Amino acid sequence: KIPYILNRNINTLVNAKRIEDAETHIINLHRDYDGKLAIAVTSHEDTFRTWNQYSFSTEELLEVVWKFLSEKDVYISANGFWNNRRRLVDLRHLKAFVIDLDYYKTEQYAKKSQEEMYNLLLKKEKKFFEKVGYPSFVVNSGKGIYMIWLIDSAPYMALPLWQLCMDELFKKFEDYGADPRAKDAAHVYRVCGSKNSKNGQVVKFLKNKIEKDIYTLDHFRIQLLPNNFEKYLSKKERDDLKKKNGKKRKMTQRELSARQTASLFTTHMLHHKRILDLQRLVKLRNYEITGCREQLLFYFRYWNCCFVKDTDRSLEETVNLNNM
Repeated sequence: KIPYILNRNINTLVNAKRIEDAETHIINLHRDYDGKLAIAVTSHEDTFRTWNQYSFSTEELLEVVWKFLSEKDVYISANGFWNNRRRLVDLRHLKAFVIDLDYYKTEQYAKKSQEEMYNLLLKKEKKFFEKVGYPSFVVNSGKGIYMIWLIDSAPYMALPLWQLCMDELFKKFEDYGADPRAKDAAHVYRVCGSKNSKNGQVVKFLKNKIEKDIYTLDHFRIQLLPNNFEKYLSKKERDDLKKKNGKKRKMTQRELSARQTASLFTTHMLHHKRILDLQRLVKLRNYEITGCREQLLFYFRYWNCCFVKDTDRSLEETVNLNNM
């Protein structure tokens, strides 16, 4: 499907700085990526507002992004996909963590500008940023802030670990107005150079320095989750210690926390595997699920809710599966 935007004559002139910011945003986010990324546009007509979503490779999008910027609201996915669909089951590579900070919705910080809010975060959460790392770049979304940590491309199999780390990041900034919907790996965000139709402001960089701020997923695992949680003491190891010392050694708080996190990780991964299993089952049956469709969709939505913790997003995923 060719976007109607590419087929029409656009009379709106787009500032060169806006085009440059959009291209920088795309290149930084989807560097060296040969898969598909999603771009979405809202078109504002006289009486209605429409949502149109398309898929491009990085090179294709860089050639036409200036045409999309003529629309007021333009969004881009932070992660890449196998195909033209923007669903968790179609994820290919994980490229970043994004915290969408709607601080203007909080009573305490509502009157601050984006620059003031980010400087406040740098002061109040200095120890956290020094431990975990500063964002690769920060974006003024027109009303709020996007804090974006770039990661070396991780495969979709790492989604359960990515989700656990994302949940921890969200908890850290929840009191500052972090949007829970942004915890979804298939979420889209405003692209730099576009306009926010709510107040007419241009989306732009607050911090745009990424020379050394590209992390690995393992870095976030170590910094956000209990260290080496996969190496917690097994029952056999504890029994061996008991035989050796004559009594069972009491686990330290760190070991206990690590073991609980490992259990959580295993459960989290299981939910993701069940989602993929159902998707595969539907495909193997050539999408003919007569007699058990309702039950299958129930389980699909239930495990989606457990995994993404977003009922609206899980409903959207379930409706997409049902339509297939």
